[in-house]
Amino acid sequence: MQVTTIVKSLALLVLVNAAPSALPYSVEVGEISGTYNGNAFAIRGDVQEVAAELEARHGPLQTRSAEFELQPVKREKLNKDGIICIPVSGQSWTWALTVDIQNGINTINSIGGSLGVNGHQCARLSCNGGAPGAGIFLCNDNDYKITPGLNYMATYANDIKNKCLINIPFGNQVSGGQEFDSDNYNIIVKEGCNAL
Repeated sequence: MQVTTIVKSLALLVLVNAAPSALPYSVEVGEISGTYNGNAFAIRGDVQEVAAELEARHGPLQTRSAEFELQPVKREKLNKDGIICIPVSGQSWTWALTVDIQNGINTINSIGGSLGVNGHQCARLSCNGGAPGAGIFLCNDNDYKITPGLNYMATYANDIKNKCLINIPFGNQVSGGQEFDSDNYNIIVKEGCNAL
């Protein structure tokens, strides 16, 4: 029994360290837009890049004005349409460290606003941690551009992190998967910050 547990743990560690794999669509640089300290913005990049730009322009993120405080998500239960945990059929995605996923979620929530992504494209929401890092992606299955709210998309990444959690021996936790929205888009959480 103990040997079987060790073998399973080693196999999981090998999977966690395997090369990240492709997303369903090509990845474009999305545009995040909103207001920050009373200033409208529209900046291309993921949340870490946008956060750096906003901080350079308007001061630290924690000094956001009241207009940017997190609002309750009203659509959350209406549009969420299922989670698939890694392994996802047809994909060779690997799990990411949950601490890196949570840091990405925190940054997504700190910015607020929305992310625009064209039809049949993915955009990276977040990349956190050392190489290869934890990537959080929005993939649009529609024929047209969508602009869902960042705070709402962060709830998907959090759902995946919590539902797909795996405890690895020696204290690490990993997670990853895909959650769908009935409006024909999905959030993917996986190891790796690029499409491959």
